[in-house]
Amino acid sequence: MKIAPHIFTKNGVQQQTKKLYARFYDHSGTRRTLPLFTDKKSSEDAGRAIERLASYRASGTDIPVELHRFIENTLPSIREKLGAWGIVDAARVASAKSLEEHLADWQQHLRANGRDKDYVELKVGRARRLFEACNFNVWNDIAVIPVAKQLAEWRADPEEDMAPTTSNHYLQAAKQFCNYMREDAQCVTAMPLSRLKPLNTKNDLRHDRRAFTVPEFRFLLGHLRAAPTRWHIRAAERSLIYRFAAGTGLRFTAISEVTVGDFGTYDGSPAVQRFAGAVNKDKDTRWVKFSHLLWRVVSGHIEGKKLNERAFKMPSRRHAAKLVKWDLAAARRRWIAQAKDEKERRDREASDFLKYVNSRGQYLDFHSLRHTRGVWLVQHHGAGGLQVMEALGVHSYELVKRYTRSGKFVSNEMIEREPDLTPTLTPTPQTKPKRQARRSKSLAPSLAQRGGLDETSLDCGGLDAEDEPTKGGPLDRPKTTEDAGLLTPAGESSNVSVPPGEVAEWLNAPVSKTGLPERVAGVRISPSPLSQGKAL
Repeated sequence: MKIAPHIFTKNGVQQQTKKLYARFYDHSGTRRTLPLFTDKKSSEDAGRAIERLASYRASGTDIPVELHRFIENTLPSIREKLGAWGIVDAARVASAKSLEEHLADWQQHLRANGRDKDYVELKVGRARRLFEACNFNVWNDIAVIPVAKQLAEWRADPEEDMAPTTSNHYLQAAKQFCNYMREDAQCVTAMPLSRLKPLNTKNDLRHDRRAFTVPEFRFLLGHLRAAPTRWHIRAAERSLIYRFAAGTGLRFTAISEVTVGDFGTYDGSPAVQRFAGAVNKDKDTRWVKFSHLLWRVVSGHIEGKKLNERAFKMPSRRHAAKLVKWDLAAARRRWIAQAKDEKERRDREASDFLKYVNSRGQYLDFHSLRHTRGVWLVQHHGAGGLQVMEALGVHSYELVKRYTRSGKFVSNEMIEREPDLTPTLTPTPQTKPKRQARRSKSLAPSLAQRGGLDETSLDCGGLDAEDEPTKGGPLDRPKTTEDAGLLTPAGESSNVSVPPGEVAEWLNAPVSKTGLPERVAGVRISPSPLSQGKAL
């Protein structure tokens, strides 16, 4: 490779450029001329890097990290020339663009795929803010440790006050951008943030909210009838906003976007239409029903307004919690002042009635109105899990549990509704009847059936030891010569045929180790159905 200025002739005079040029042969053997820098040392360093790139391209081996850095940090003109000549992969050249350029390309890609404007701005904005905070300028700057450190700092910063769920949203946006770079743009092959896992947010709640009780909400609405104006919002309109939020379960942002034209009737009930969007967290466009009583109040408020006009005058998002906090504090002071005596006043001061943060650390803020909707649907409307899911627009029982966790659904009346277990009949003692032995056609005379198999002992041929045989039964029958032959000791008996339908007697037979009498020598003994456990 030769590094030298370019010689040219102008007006018959030979001159040379201030910029130095690299003349070399690339991986295909083609002679190339590439303009570099005016500084000789910088040009020589760049020339050596380009020569190494051509060698790696010719051998087909992977490019080392330092050459990747050279591709990313060099002049765009040099990078584009190397890509056009095939010395550097075209995707590698594209990845060397600034992250801001890639983010702009990603934004256009999302819009081309039909994503709505709110979603695109939210995703791209989160990724851009995270990359800027980490001082990432090009693709190879993205790394796990700076991202994890920056997210941890945001969560620990009291002014930022970032919840773990929000931190996971920023991480998800950055990972989604990386996935676009690899799968859609095909500029890179690695996923630098794949090892960074989201935080567990199942038991992490920034504000453990609770629902309003009916007496609390009723007193708050009564207080707002004569309360002063705050944040340029009259007390009557604030009362309607709180009542509308508790009656529909809509979030603050959703209520802020409601226009007069969004109200209508759905399936015979007053309803407000909510459109899908990333900001209001609605995945699908849906109608939110509410009561006719609430509609009478809302219809009087929006009467005379234009269809595209906002239905409610809302404060800014950062002032919503302050507005509720001030109204709660004023209502609580009024409630305490209504105490009849000193003891009642002290009791009211010690209670959690209308407290912004109660003794259990639970908050009453604007989002608590959505919790109120969930709890009241169960307590006062008798709604089930699926009905609460549909009314609140959530898609899992876990979210239903979150919005209703502050409710108390086990009342004393429910506990007392147990079945009446008082006995209605007095039990009478039952005497065991004396069982009579009966002669069975299928058993031998000495094994007469008496009252069923469940009452027959298996160890003595079918008679209980405690029972006495009835006179005239099979045991009182005089033994014949044939019976005597069957009962003789082993070795002294002759072969005797078993009477049809009867079983040979086992009473005098020796007992084996199995607990059953052994077969009498020379006598064929039919198996007893009792010893086999078979039904007769």
